[in-house]
Amino acid sequence: MRIVFLTILTLCFSCSTKPTDQVKDKYALMNDLWKDKANAEDIKRAFGDAFKEVESGIIYTFPNSKFPELGFFFDSTNKLRAQFAFMDEAALESFKKTMKCNWMETEEKRPIAHYIRTINKGACSSLSISYEAYPGLNAYEVRWKR
Repeated sequence: MRIVFLTILTLCFSCSTKPTDQVKDKYALMNDLWKDKANAEDIKRAFGDAFKEVESGIIYTFPNSKFPELGFFFDSTNKLRAQFAFMDEAALESFKKTMKCNWMETEEKRPIAHYIRTINKGACSSLSISYEAYPGLNAYEVRWKR
């Protein structure tokens, strides 16, 4: 009886989980949608109905926050023309490795009040992707723009 119970339990568990290599990273998914020139319905199918409509686009916020995490903007034909994602440094490094691009990275010095802040920036011109650090948020804004 124990063997039957353990076999059923094992089968239920194995059917209800996905291997991590099959689950697509949301930023890689964003890039795929970008390459496919997705429309608003494609975005909603991929990321769900928890969005807020804004002028020319839709925004997904961080859980339990009003701050945007992902944003998608469309042209007059409803095709994706720009998008952004806010991510932490580890997610950015993983994203850059996934995109396999020759990233051009720079540092910009900005005077803020009584000190100078160094802002890290990067761009991949072949994929139309750029990023900029937001030190006050401890995050990076990654943008795709046609």
